[in-house]
Amino acid sequence: MTSREKESLLEIITRAWSESFLLRGVSAEDLRDLATLTRVVALRTGEVLLASGAAVEKLYLLVRGQVNVVERKESGEVVIRTLRSG
Repeated sequence: MTSREKESLLEIITRAWSESFLLRGVSAEDLRDLATLTRVVALRTGEVLLASGAAVEKLYLLVRGQVNVVERKESGEVVIRTLRSG
């Protein structure tokens, strides 16, 4: 990734964090610092991000697309909720 691409990605991440209700009022400098610590994760359809009962040590920000919260039952998977970006 070129330095220009990295800078562009950093700006996209900073903007996404600034739009999060959790971080309202946080300074632009602190948001940029947070963005430098952010790791981008891209998921394919059907890929699992978190499993029920697993310890959660990260904060996820959905920037684009949607994810389903799914409960697995003997009869199959049941979508509990769909989360969308924005």
